Amino acid sequence: MRKLFTQIKGKIALNRLSEDQFVQMVLEELKSKQIDEVAMAQAKIDADGNPKKIEGLYIKNRVRRIKDTENFSKTVEEAEDIKRKAKEWGQKISDSDHAQIGFDEAFSDENYFKNNEQRTEEIYSREQKKV
Repeated sequence: MRKLFTQIKGKIALNRLSEDQFVQMVLEELKSKQIDEVAMAQAKIDADGNPKKIEGLYIKNRVRRIKDTENFSKTVEEAEDIKRKAKEWGQKISDSDHAQIGFDEAFSDENYFKNNEQRTEEIYSREQKKV
């Protein structure tokens, strides 16, 4: 039981450290005046007209967007892996199979994937350079 508790505490600490790295990344983006317009717009909406809250809300929203991009990228990679494995096994994946894994159901525009894939790679490259 104690070992499990220690493992949980370790995972919580790791998550916080990961969050700190994202915050640091966003702070560096702000210093270099690289502003995510969507995160800024959301921050302004969330601030309810209070300009003092905007920067903190921007950081929060930007970190969320970075995490979402990473998670989305992983989902796309997993879906591509499933398609590749199915092809290797001689199976055909139908559109209904894609819907089951949430791939085509959420986004069907191929250009959307390419654009987000490029952005994810840019974010990942920047993050790796910092680490």
